[in-house]
Amino acid sequence: MAILGLHVGVSFAEFSLLDSQSHQILATQCIYMPRLSLKTGLQKFVQAQLSLNAVDHKIEKVFFVSNLLEKMAPFRLGGSTAHLITEGWENQGWLSQITFNSMLPVRLPSVQSQDLVFGIKERISADGEILQAIDGHFIASIAAKMKLMDVKRVCIHFLHSQKNPAHLNAAKNILIENGFEVHSADYDSDFSLEKNRRLSLSAALNGTWEDYRQDLIAAVQTEDHTPEIFVLSNKGFQHLNDSKDAVEGLASLDHLWSFVPHENIVYLGLETFQQIYPKKNSLFWQSPWGRLYRPQCEKRVFSTQPTQSLQMNLWGELDFSMTPEGYEPGPVALGRGQKLTVFDLYFEELILRADLKDWLAPTAQTKIRSGLSALSKNSKNHIGETALQTQMRDQFVQRLSFEIDTTAGPLHFYGFWAELMASYFKGVKHPRSMAEMAARLGMGLDL
Repeated sequence: MAILGLHVGVSFAEFSLLDSQSHQILATQCIYMPRLSLKTGLQKFVQAQLSLNAVDHKIEKVFFVSNLLEKMAPFRLGGSTAHLITEGWENQGWLSQITFNSMLPVRLPSVQSQDLVFGIKERISADGEILQAIDGHFIASIAAKMKLMDVKRVCIHFLHSQKNPAHLNAAKNILIENGFEVHSADYDSDFSLEKNRRLSLSAALNGTWEDYRQDLIAAVQTEDHTPEIFVLSNKGFQHLNDSKDAVEGLASLDHLWSFVPHENIVYLGLETFQQIYPKKNSLFWQSPWGRLYRPQCEKRVFSTQPTQSLQMNLWGELDFSMTPEGYEPGPVALGRGQKLTVFDLYFEELILRADLKDWLAPTAQTKIRSGLSALSKNSKNHIGETALQTQMRDQFVQRLSFEIDTTAGPLHFYGFWAELMASYFKGVKHPRSMAEMAARLGMGLDL
């Protein structure tokens, strides 16, 4: 029998199949999801293993980690989710947040539609005393209105409901009777903005998480067998049936680091570069939708990223863009992008990687050389494409090294790029993929 480790990122997913007895790797694969969906890619991987007619390749358990939540970052969420809020608080703007970008105020994408926020006449004191009773008939009328608005889910945010859940339970019962999916949590009763935003985000993403859950089951099951699927949480792996929190399910990779026995980790993943401090805990996460309550290891995302594009700066010198381009449409090397990125600077090394070579365009190297030549001619230094490639690679590594914190203990490097750039940095390199680490953690093995 075999164990499948599965790591799903924003644009890439990786699979690692381990023998449950010897703990040896039986097969690995990486897929580029803009060209092959997760469900289809995983189905093909599973069928390929079964076609070997090897008993050892029959999958017994699947251990899943993900940072899919980053894929949702640019979007305004909410959709079919409504919010019932103690009257007087509905217009406080607590579901969205102002932040600053280059010293300019920016309102982050909201996790709700203001049209679906309803103030409810009810009030419970901080001691749990009912100051104003809730009107069940009014809740029923709101339910009828929400049906007409095609609402599917409802979040309840009643002030001090933890002290006395009478109003919360009354509203919940009416909504459930009317066929709504109801979300509430004890930690929201103190009306903390970060905790309410967390509940709202989880509800808004619930449909997306359910789709992924169903795709996982459909992808790994066969006619005579359905493997058990487990999702990583802050307490370890839990069964897929018990993984109801969309935020945790879609960002479960964050919890993997708390099980790694190091204090200072540099994660140079295929898609994201960041530094993680597993021994330091943070109660809040500065998410793309605002600050929200989410206990996790402290981490810091680098400004230096592998899909930053090459461009001319104000002084006519070749530089890197301030923000990464991402992998959709992606670097030139993947055959869809038009902008040269850091990823493209390492094409010669990447084409040798078995896990990536199927996704790199055969004609990309010619386009990359042509692009570098054009950039060299347009910049102040006409040094040619080969020298320019070396110069920009050195500049990229130098910037990355400036961002790495070396004061928090010995450095431990993880991730796809950690192996590729091993010669540049001093520290312990861990070549295992996140998929293999997920499988090993699920099996109770050392990471």
